[in-house]
Amino acid sequence: ITTVAADELGAWQYTFNSGELAEGLNIIEVISTNTVGIAARSEPLNLILDTVAPIIFNYAPSGVYDQTTDTIELYVSGDDLDEIAVTDTSGYSLYGSGGDGSFTDGNEWLIPISGVSIDMISGLVQINTAVMLTDDYYQLHIDPNVTVRDLAGNAAYLITPPAGEEIVIAFEVDTEGPSAPLAPFLDADSDTGASNSDTITHENLSLIHISEPTRPY
Repeated sequence: ITTVAADELGAWQYTFNSGELAEGLNIIEVISTNTVGIAARSEPLNLILDTVAPIIFNYAPSGVYDQTTDTIELYVSGDDLDEIAVTDTSGYSLYGSGGDGSFTDGNEWLIPISGVSIDMISGLVQINTAVMLTDDYYQLHIDPNVTVRDLAGNAAYLITPPAGEEIVIAFEVDTEGPSAPLAPFLDADSDTGASNSDTITHENLSLIHISEPTRPY
């Protein structure tokens, strides 16, 4: 509660200091009193202070994904997300590396985003791409000041603060998987008996060789 003197025209204003408004609902009323002590009370203002930023606490695909897809999912905390802002495709940019994993050598490509939807109950945001994402490395750039924010204007952050900075989500689509491993073989010195190549031995601590195939990239 505070008192503010009006000027000779009856005008006045008050600026709340830091900490005077509590997080959540604040009910603000104004009581005017004239020089003889007669008071009048205003209708209340129900002001909600929300300084808590939404959090993107998970996403998919992540790491190495073994299927082609045309959908990227964000899992966002908070029950007061700005649906119009979240579904604004201008705040999302998706890039493919061009197959080499680099996004700075000039052959990366911008992938059109066809639409964004959100489940307001669960906070699931689905980003749909105009083309299928096949084997490549990808980066999704998110401007949370444009898109993923709440009704109070708090911009989201990825897992840990600070909020409001550009968010970059990286993942790889690899549907081929690794090459089949080479067959193990018994070391000739461990192949005892009549032949050193018949894989018959009496050594229970035999040396077996295992080789990894050469990766294609």
